Amino acid sequence: MKKINKNKRLGEAVYKNLQNTFYLNNYAMRLVQENKINEALSYYKKSISIDTNQPPIYFYIGLIYKELKEYIKAIEFFNIAVDLKYNDPELYFNLANTQIKLNNLTESCLNYKKAILLNPQSDEYHNNLSLILKDLGRLDESLVAINQAILLNPQFDEYHNNLSLILKDLGRLDESLVAINQAIFLNPQFDEYHNNLSLILKDLGRLDESLVAINQAILLNPQFDEYHNNLSLILKDLGRLDESLVAINQAILLNPQFDEYHNNLSLILKDLGRLDESLVAINQAIFLNPQFDEYHNNLSLILKDLGRLDESLVAINQAILLNPQNDEFQWNKATFLLALKNFKEGWHLYEKRHSVKKISLYNLKSTKPKWNGETNIGRLFIWSEQGIGDQILFLSLLFEVLKSNNQIIVSTDKRLIKLLERSFKKIKFISSESHFSEINFDYQISLSSLGSIYRKSHESFKSQPYSFLKANKIKSLKKQLGDNKVFGISWLSLNKELGHFKSIKLEDLLPIFNINNVTFVSLQYTNEDLKIKNFNNFYGTNILNIKNIDKFNDIDSLISLISDCRLIITTSNVTAHLAGALGIKAYVLVPFGRGKIWYWSDQDQKSLWYPSIKIFNQSPNGSWKDAILNIEKEIKETII
Repeated sequence: MKKINKNKRLGEAVYKNLQNTFYLNNYAMRLVQENKINEALSYYKKSISIDTNQPPIYFYIGLIYKELKEYIKAIEFFNIAVDLKYNDPELYFNLANTQIKLNNLTESCLNYKKAILLNPQSDEYHNNLSLILKDLGRLDESLVAINQAILLNPQFDEYHNNLSLILKDLGRLDESLVAINQAIFLNPQFDEYHNNLSLILKDLGRLDESLVAINQAILLNPQFDEYHNNLSLILKDLGRLDESLVAINQAILLNPQFDEYHNNLSLILKDLGRLDESLVAINQAIFLNPQFDEYHNNLSLILKDLGRLDESLVAINQAILLNPQNDEFQWNKATFLLALKNFKEGWHLYEKRHSVKKISLYNLKSTKPKWNGETNIGRLFIWSEQGIGDQILFLSLLFEVLKSNNQIIVSTDKRLIKLLERSFKKIKFISSESHFSEINFDYQISLSSLGSIYRKSHESFKSQPYSFLKANKIKSLKKQLGDNKVFGISWLSLNKELGHFKSIKLEDLLPIFNINNVTFVSLQYTNEDLKIKNFNNFYGTNILNIKNIDKFNDIDSLISLISDCRLIITTSNVTAHLAGALGIKAYVLVPFGRGKIWYWSDQDQKSLWYPSIKIFNQSPNGSWKDAILNIEKEIKETII
């Protein structure tokens, strides 16, 4: 017997019963199964034109429009089904999913909850609700929802991954780590989980383990560019810059149009000191995404390191134009302006420093008003916020503060207190580590903010004293130093971020050590005993290392040693500030680009802040050779 096609038979029945919704709906369902959704849509619409009270059919039409990505129409038909009291949890679930497509997250959240009320046993509903709540920033509620999904289906790895992401956003990294490890246990071949594990371990500071995890992700999916970028970032944090460079170049090879990778490449090249290449990379990032403010800020910093300050200022202005509320950009501009001696605008923007998360500064929390230079206001508290070098720089302004006829209390590094008390007898000094209640003062100001009051122009620097610290001479030191001219040397900086760029090698100073009739004494405040001993033995030099002075903690004895020197030769570290504060002649080696702090900006090699200091700049190519040869020449012509 000949087999009859069921579809053909149903179609003939529909043709004979065009006003019968039963046949129309069944035929439409069959067409949906055959993926003929446009034809199905026409039959469903024909059905509801005959009978408008068919809630399921409105739901089915909504599903078709959702499949066709006509989301507004889909929501329109879903809502008709809702109005007709069609209480199917799948209706609310699909309505919520569609609203996500239109970014209607709040409405989507409400409809997921309605779906759950009708079917509380669906783990998928709880998971989707959790994702929406996460996107809405309602992390605690999101956590409750994902835990319910896991309770209903504990073997589904995706839910444990989602739990991990929520806990990570909540800052609960140890719990997040447990969750992602459970996801990996359930599905060890899914590369994304290993990447997420790597990111958590990175946030925990466990970089070596993070590296293992990201390499596993790459092993499972070597063509995914994001993983190579993440690998590059981990290697950069580990200080393995050459390997980091290889990884970011691989990410760019896989996705050359992604601007963020070119920015990351630029940052790595900058850290490697390859500034010209770094500049090319950041310009490519800007070409791909010219509206991203951070890239213009990074361009500005690179141009600054290249010594192109005018161009750097143009770039930072563009970053500020794109994002005028970013305090970091304003603070970066401040340092450029101060370096260019535009003090009026520079000091104003310099006050943004306390809002910048990238720099770690103490900020006094006080209800007392900020001091603006008024006289006779009573008790004035000046508090320090930065490192010891910057503190010494701004302490030079205390003589002018004394003219305000106020009772002055200054918090500072405890190592400076003894010598400051000797130098400023009318000021009370306390350690910056001690708590000082605001009941003890009437006005307050940061030590670094004094510049905005007393250094508003180039001319205002003429009023500063030649020296403002007084050394307490130690008689026994003179005997150890001998009868030759005594030159103090310091070659390293401890600055965590910039010390590498500010420091030189002891070997770099060899041309100076060959000068006759000079006793060289180490002023280096780091422990370099073995280095100096080996250096003297190898090169036949005789650098003195006074061992009975703790040059790091006993600053008072250190400045006594500095004061016994005819000349100080140093990098831009604390020694330079102490020599300048004592009025001792000093030659300061200053890096050309990165590592050059704004106050070492010079005019004819002169320091505005310290008249006894002469500045010798590193060559643009990063070499110290010319600067040191110029110091040698200067010594032979003017001192020896």
